[in-house]
Amino acid sequence: MIIKEWLDKDLHSFLEKEFLYNTPHHYGHRSSPESTDTFYSTELNPNDPLTRFLFFKLTDSLKKNLTLNRVYINIQHPNMNGSFHIDGGSTLTCIYMVTGDGAFQIKNQGKVKFEKNKLVCFDSSKLHRGLAPSQGVRITLAFKTTEVDKQ
Repeated sequence: MIIKEWLDKDLHSFLEKEFLYNTPHHYGHRSSPESTDTFYSTELNPNDPLTRFLFFKLTDSLKKNLTLNRVYINIQHPNMNGSFHIDGGSTLTCIYMVTGDGAFQIKNQGKVKFEKNKLVCFDSSKLHRGLAPSQGVRITLAFKTTEVDKQ
């Protein structure tokens, strides 16, 4: 599922500046333990009010009952490709494209062009990766979730 213009313009602009300039980035993240491709990543606090709001917006947009397993940002510069991997421990992964260019790829299903303010959700068991931007920095916000049966 793809949702373009997922967030309000002002909220998107706030997140872009917050993640780019005010959120520490930690080098050494890999898509999987076997990968040699390394880039930046920062875990976000799932109990932070802004994170809770974004997760609320996610569940409301998808009309799904989800639990949040993990939320973080990935930061990639040119030549920092991710490698194909699956997201174990989750059933649905959603990535929010914050800033930059490049592509997101699901193996054997093609590429999704990176566009600011786009949300892409997919089955966590599918092999996928983020391709490096051509210039500058690319930031994605990742939500690792599990679908919960409706009661």
